Amino acid sequence: MMNNLKRVYRKIYALAKGGRPYVESYAQTGEDVITYFIFKNILQKPTFTYFDIGAHHPTYLSNTYLFYKAGMRGVSIEPDPILHSELTITRPEDRNLNVGVCFSQNDNVAEKLDFYIMSVRTLNTFSKQEAERLDAEGTYRIKEVKKIPVVHIHQLFRDYFVPDFLSIDVEGLDFEILKSMDLSQYRPNVICVETAEFDPVPPGKKEYEAIDYLKSCDYIVYADTFNNTIFIDQQYLKSLYPAK
Repeated sequence: MMNNLKRVYRKIYALAKGGRPYVESYAQTGEDVITYFIFKNILQKPTFTYFDIGAHHPTYLSNTYLFYKAGMRGVSIEPDPILHSELTITRPEDRNLNVGVCFSQNDNVAEKLDFYIMSVRTLNTFSKQEAERLDAEGTYRIKEVKKIPVVHIHQLFRDYFVPDFLSIDVEGLDFEILKSMDLSQYRPNVICVETAEFDPVPPGKKEYEAIDYLKSCDYIVYADTFNNTIFIDQQYLKSLYPAK
C-alpha cells in the first residue's frame, strides 16, 4: 500500500509538459485532492478508510477513486444496479453494495423504497420531490422507478466499520442522512457533503442546513467548492493538537 501511495503522491505533484505542476483529480471540483491533503498533512493519516454513499460511477465524478488507486479500501454504496455493476468490475477490492441508505428513526430498518432513475444518471435519487422537480423542468426526465433495498447507515457501520472519510451525495436527501447519524457514537474524521441543489443553469442554490448542523456537532468547515463542503471533526483535531 505504501508503494502505491508513493506512486500516487509522485504523480499528483509531478511536473507536466512545460514545467507546470498539475493535480490528478477524479472528483467534481477537486474534493478528493483536498481530502487527501487533509489526511496526510493535517490529520497525519497517510492511509485511511472511506464510505462513499451515492458512489455513482467508479471513476467519473468520484470522491474516492483517487484513494482506491493509492491502495486504500472502503465501502461504496450505489443503488443503481447498472452503476453498481460497474463499481464491482472496476473496484473489486471495495465492498460494493447495491442498496440505498435510509434515515428512519429505527436504525434496524430494512425495506425497499422507490428509486428514481433519471435520464442523466448522476441525478438518480430516492427523493420523489427532487425527481419530480427535475422532470417538471423538462430537461431531465424520470426514466424508470425501481424498488431498491435500503438500510440504515448505523447498520452499515456495525456491519463494516466507521470510516475515516464519509462522502455523501444522494441528490436531495444528504441532510436527512446526516441527521439520522448518531455523531456522539459514530464520528468520521472528515465528511464531504453535497451542499448545493442541482440546477441546469449553474451554479444552483446553495443549501446551508447540513453546514449549520455539522457545525453544531463540533465539525469545522475546512473547504467549500460550492457544490460540496468538506468538514473536519474538531474533537479529533483537538486530540492531535492539544492547547498549550
